[in-house]
Amino acid sequence: MASHARALDYQARWEGKLGGKKQFYIPQRVASGNFTRDPGREILVLDSDGYAYFLGWRGHEFVNLWITSNPVSPGRASALAAADVDNCGYSEGAILGPDGQLILIGGGNKNFKVICKACLPQAYAKFRGDFIAPVQADADRAQELLIIGTMDAKPWMLVVEADGSKTRVLKAAPMPDADGEVMSLWPASDPPDDRLFMYVYRGIRGDAIVPIRLSEEGATAEETISLAKSGMAVHAVFAADADNNGAVDLYISGTKGKGKDAKPAMVHFSPGAGPGAEAFRPFPSNMPDPGFLVAPDLNGDDIREIVLISYSGKARVMSVASLSLEVNGKTVKKKNSLMLVNKRPYIPASVLPGAKVLKKDSMVFVKAGRHSLVVDTLTGEGMLSLPGEEEAKPIELPVSENQGVVFYDAIKLCDALGIKAGWDLLTQTLTLTNK
Repeated sequence: MASHARALDYQARWEGKLGGKKQFYIPQRVASGNFTRDPGREILVLDSDGYAYFLGWRGHEFVNLWITSNPVSPGRASALAAADVDNCGYSEGAILGPDGQLILIGGGNKNFKVICKACLPQAYAKFRGDFIAPVQADADRAQELLIIGTMDAKPWMLVVEADGSKTRVLKAAPMPDADGEVMSLWPASDPPDDRLFMYVYRGIRGDAIVPIRLSEEGATAEETISLAKSGMAVHAVFAADADNNGAVDLYISGTKGKGKDAKPAMVHFSPGAGPGAEAFRPFPSNMPDPGFLVAPDLNGDDIREIVLISYSGKARVMSVASLSLEVNGKTVKKKNSLMLVNKRPYIPASVLPGAKVLKKDSMVFVKAGRHSLVVDTLTGEGMLSLPGEEEAKPIELPVSENQGVVFYDAIKLCDALGIKAGWDLLTQTLTLTNK
């Protein structure tokens, strides 16, 4: 049940376009994985022309790390997964092209290229894949790939092991009857094991999640989880281990209400939490029809964020962090020492390390080392004296008042006074140091 409480604590921290204002691609497939040596995980996006874009979180926004110089898929891919198929410590991209053929890309750190096209052995040349997900099908540490598709017009599943440009099919078996149209496929745990979830569309009978377990004989469907009690018109289902407990949770996107009163909504569900309506908990996101959801640890702090992405490339990053202030390596527990104004950190001058603060009426005098500042708290206008300069120069600081305490834009105040300040948007931590 811990994941339920955690999910309710998620708050939107950032919204924007994945590639910034100059974004010129429309995401068709999205996955997250460990593609660089940097802390945290990255996001891999495929566009409709088959180019691969690698994006990383840097401080307070996503940045484009690199783009493949050539398309890695001959057109719009039908599926994408990230998996460390060779146990190198980095993720490879596993793509099902528009023709359902398996494509592997890898290389790491801007050297990504196509490892193989039509990677399946010749015996499976007639197989056409529709869905792909990483699994752990044997005892080695490398991840395998589960591919669901058709062969000779019948639903089949393949478990594929990759070694460089060579692949080997470990298992090939008919798929159990899903009793509906399979819409998506995900691992049931992270790291993946031998269990998966399928989202199945069943029309007026109500959509469902069908758990799948792999065995030596093939795949077995376990007890179906009905989505009818979610109380929603289901548009899409996503899976992610956002609370990092190893078990994948489900995020159901759709609408609540009827006709003109229908509004975007999302609920969160942990398989095994129970069959009743109480198992579906509201999730605080009203993004209309998100196309993708991934839950990578973007900044390497062992806390996973949830990233919602629309088909237009708009993204929302959500985290569970709470406000925290660290001064010279020590956490400040004093109340009313940090607040957010328009998502920017604001602090009272009294928390500045090594600073002397005097106040007279609406005027505040701050001295930090050889920097000194006088500011009118009513207007934010002031004068700043810098070392080596004879004349003070005018400065304007954004100010705000809370419970009788004057707060200043922390980054601008520290920059003026020569104090190092760092703001981590995802962990909601402000660090100040004068050492």
